[in-house]
Amino acid sequence: MSSTLTDRYVSALTRLLPSRQRKDIAQELRASIADAMDERLEAGMSERDAERETLAELGDPVLLAARYTDRPTALIGPRYYGDYRRLLGLLTTIGPGTAIVVTVAQVLYAVPLGLALLAGIGAGLAATAVSAVALTALFAIVERLPRRAETWAPVNLPEGDDSVGSALGGIAFLLGVGALLVLSPWFSSVVDADGQGIPVLSPALWPAWAPLIVGVLVVAIVFAVVTEYRGWSIPLAVANAIVVLGGFGLFVWAATHDLFLNADFFEAIGWGTAAAGAITVVVIALLGLNAVVETVGGFVKARRRAVAS
Repeated sequence: MSSTLTDRYVSALTRLLPSRQRKDIAQELRASIADAMDERLEAGMSERDAERETLAELGDPVLLAARYTDRPTALIGPRYYGDYRRLLGLLTTIGPGTAIVVTVAQVLYAVPLGLALLAGIGAGLAATAVSAVALTALFAIVERLPRRAETWAPVNLPEGDDSVGSALGGIAFLLGVGALLVLSPWFSSVVDADGQGIPVLSPALWPAWAPLIVGVLVVAIVFAVVTEYRGWSIPLAVANAIVVLGGFGLFVWAATHDLFLNADFFEAIGWGTAAAGAITVVVIALLGLNAVVETVGGFVKARRRAVAS
């Protein structure tokens, strides 16, 4: 004898319930279905149609079972979605940082530029994907844990104008540049005829210029931390402009006085000495654009904060 639609519906629903609740909810559900069907039968509907309409009105048994057990039906519900979005935005800084580190490491080990870029991009995408999946899984678990009722309040708003993800991304980039600057003389698989390592950065940076550049990077990191926790102001925007434009000017001076890339390194790995000049021009253009954006952005954020207050 074949099961009725009601039997199938109740069975599909109770399978999703804790065993201690199944019998009581099954009886309650059958009674509700029978009452709803009786109303439709009295209205002249056939038993088949009455049963179908009643079950359709109840909806998907998976969703109804979730309501019975007070389980979330979304992977990440509205309570934690805001935090999830903010942390996911922060994780977007991991991919580019990983891509830069892996690409530089590949170049230092004399990997062709095309393959180095592919390896860097692949590593960045993989790091972003793994981080996003891990974060999503964590929030999905937290969503299903018992929790006390809370409501959002204006006090939950962040203090700073700038995003945490943006600040951490900038700090990670500066730390990466500093690490490259410090480790370049010792971290290279390319050697000359005498077996001495050939660094990717100009040997003339040491010992005089490298500490100065590291000092500028430290000041830039301090500014990123201060503006994140204290918020922007016109004096900070002016100081930020001095540091950013001063740092960019120092880099341009160093690059035009053979204090950036080591042409011997690129010749040794088969790219030719012209590669150092071409890369330098591209880096100057990108850093110049970034300097303009950071300078103007600082004043815009300071002005916005002043108007808001």
